[in-house]
Amino acid sequence: MMTLEKLVRDFLYEPHKFFKYKDLNGNAIYKEFAFDNYEHYLLEYLGFFKRINTLKDVVSYACCGVFEVTRDNQVFLIRHNHQEYFIGNNGSHRGLPLEDGKSVVRVVHTRLSEIKAVDNFEKLYNIIKECSETKLQFGQLSIYDAAVRIGAFLGIKPDFVYIHTGVKAGVTVLEELGYTNEQLSNRYFAPLKEFPVEMHEMTEISAENFSCKSKDKFKMLPRKGWIDKLNEYPADL
Repeated sequence: MMTLEKLVRDFLYEPHKFFKYKDLNGNAIYKEFAFDNYEHYLLEYLGFFKRINTLKDVVSYACCGVFEVTRDNQVFLIRHNHQEYFIGNNGSHRGLPLEDGKSVVRVVHTRLSEIKAVDNFEKLYNIIKECSETKLQFGQLSIYDAAVRIGAFLGIKPDFVYIHTGVKAGVTVLEELGYTNEQLSNRYFAPLKEFPVEMHEMTEISAENFSCKSKDKFKMLPRKGWIDKLNEYPADL
């Protein structure tokens, strides 16, 4: 039987991978990038932003959703799946146009001194949000992602789980199935302790990603009360 505990365990400890058809410049690469687990992925993904020399350059990469991955002594400059711009199966455009990202970069560059002075993630997030207000396609997810990347450089992590559109869809299902008594789906962010207890071993960053990425799998979970009743019976019955 599928359980939330198993979904969490698989997300954190099973191999993590994604596929890219092309690099940032549109060159065909047709390559799968595999990682030992989610933590390994984060170390490599966010590690790129930590290694950049200047905050100005970090902002340029972070707001456009661009990072490097090295495989077999070859460096691939790619866009994050959240921001990669493409035409979906229904003919609609998905992701963030690169020029929109660059437009936000130019505004954020005017506030570098403020960013250097921030002491928590919420302040950083709000600066990025203010700088992107004229770009409709630079939405909640792009704001959050950019703040996480810049925060990696500054040594600042989210203190809460941010509940953008994808996360909202996931936590709505968990609420309906009884996995949390807290009303999370109508909030912009919430403490990790208010999420299901099965998720408490996660970080705020991993809980956000998990809630969004696993939203369809959540629909296959049994109601929380059913699991509790099953656990009342001896295992050998």
